[in-house]
Amino acid sequence: MANTGRIWDNKGMEKEMLNLLSQFVSFETIEGNLNAKTECLDWVQTAFLGCSHSPVRSACGDAPYLYLPCEDAKLLWFAHIDVVPASKEMFTVTVEGGRALGRGVKDMKGAALPFLMAYRDSVKQGSSPAVSILITSDEETAGDTIPTL
Repeated sequence: MANTGRIWDNKGMEKEMLNLLSQFVSFETIEGNLNAKTECLDWVQTAFLGCSHSPVRSACGDAPYLYLPCEDAKLLWFAHIDVVPASKEMFTVTVEGGRALGRGVKDMKGAALPFLMAYRDSVKQGSSPAVSILITSDEETAGDTIPTL
């Protein structure tokens, strides 16, 4: 195989991303499901944020959030983990025609995943990204977290 100059394995990354996306989507983070929201934020913290800093974990009503402050942040990155209700099978990722389908794949778990992976990998390489991270769980219901914070 010719050297293409790539420093990463596309198939390996695709497999990892699909595996992580499947785990992320499996959390039924709908309105009122406090346990699933908390478990999802626990997973995000463990899988991607590690021990780089001490995150702030709190809640606005039944909407937990995770805030990872960075003292010299140049950016606040914001995402949400909540999704609108769906049938049980929508919380399992399927792939059809090269497209991943499932609740939150587009809005917003799938959109958040590349950033979280890049942040994780950057920290593993010894970098300290100048970014604060805020992940809420009440965006789909126009909740109080953002106005409160």
